[in-house]
Amino acid sequence: MNTTQIIDHPTLMELARLLYRLELLMQAGRGESPEADDLRERMDGLGADLSREEVEAMKGISADLYSLSDPPHQALPMPEDAAKELLRLPELVQSKCFHAAFDLLRNHEKLIPPARLALERYRIWSALGEDEIAADFLRLAFKNDLRWTELTVDERQAAREHCMRIVSDPEKHQPTLVRSATAIVLTLSADLSESDLKLLITASERDIQRLEREKVADNPEDARAFARHAQLLKTLGRVADAIEVVNRGLEFSPDNTELLAVRGPLIFVSDPEQAYRDCDRVVSAGKYPPDVCLLLAHRALEGQNYRECLRFCIAHMDSMNSHGLKPSGQALALLMEWSAISHAGLGYPAEIVDAFFDEAIRLTRGNDNIRQNKELFHKHSKIQSPFDWQKETPETVSKIAETIFRPAA
Repeated sequence: MNTTQIIDHPTLMELARLLYRLELLMQAGRGESPEADDLRERMDGLGADLSREEVEAMKGISADLYSLSDPPHQALPMPEDAAKELLRLPELVQSKCFHAAFDLLRNHEKLIPPARLALERYRIWSALGEDEIAADFLRLAFKNDLRWTELTVDERQAAREHCMRIVSDPEKHQPTLVRSATAIVLTLSADLSESDLKLLITASERDIQRLEREKVADNPEDARAFARHAQLLKTLGRVADAIEVVNRGLEFSPDNTELLAVRGPLIFVSDPEQAYRDCDRVVSAGKYPPDVCLLLAHRALEGQNYRECLRFCIAHMDSMNSHGLKPSGQALALLMEWSAISHAGLGYPAEIVDAFFDEAIRLTRGNDNIRQNKELFHKHSKIQSPFDWQKETPETVSKIAETIFRPAA
């Protein structure tokens, strides 16, 4: 059979879909269920008339699909000749030589970092129009630390569209896949329409209701579902509902840092002390989410702990960069202003303090608070008195924290 056609064979494609559904059942611990037995029986019937070449093709596809639940491998050094061979992948996919593309990846899979391997498999399944399988490989790529900037603009849009198709009809798909599709849409979208947000919230609510109904064990993926749902509700301005969802999640997983990192900023205005305690627990676990860093920088500044304020300002930027995110102009201006005040408090020369103030002013033209603080700095410098700056209210800091998550250009 010609390699341009082998994966387009209707029987092989149906076998691949059945194999994928069996893999999902096995991941859910239902590999010996009647449903799984039915899938195996259907596959036996379809596979009875396959040629030897087709059987080998299905073995390869089966191994690829089972990799969806495998732990990530440590990639070996990539020889130059292998790197050159892999450059053929886009051409093979574009030419619909899908079997050859799968084989090329399989031949070099130990040399390819896990995130890239899953991404390339996503690209092939996406080209085949298999939304479910493609979305699951994209989920695996992100789980293995893929940065969304590694996708082209067209790929981001295509991934978002086929994940939204899954989210918009959750009853047709496995709950774990709907959850993954929801997460991918949120990762790839700078702005969402209200109708898309409502679809995502509906699917997300179904997911956490299922978790509560089944009384699932405490694990990071389930806790993340509660955190994600709360973020969606917050986006629609439903802060009280978002806090209630996070608290429901913390009943399952009291020490989960993702949930604490979401609750801290949500309750910052109403209960700042508890918000700071939540944020401290997150940082104590070695996690530095951007909005948590922003709140802790604010507390340090209020307490005139200038070195700590600078530390969290830097941690905020590092966290944004590591996730391929770009802070809003407002958030960046706030960080620059706080850096200026902290450098002033630590006795740095006026030109260094001014550089931070000037950058903050440039980023938010018309912000009188920043200009006043610069003027106050120079006024107090002349008489060598402590610098008493105009402070931001918790409401202002909380509002700015909500603007920081924007995909980088």
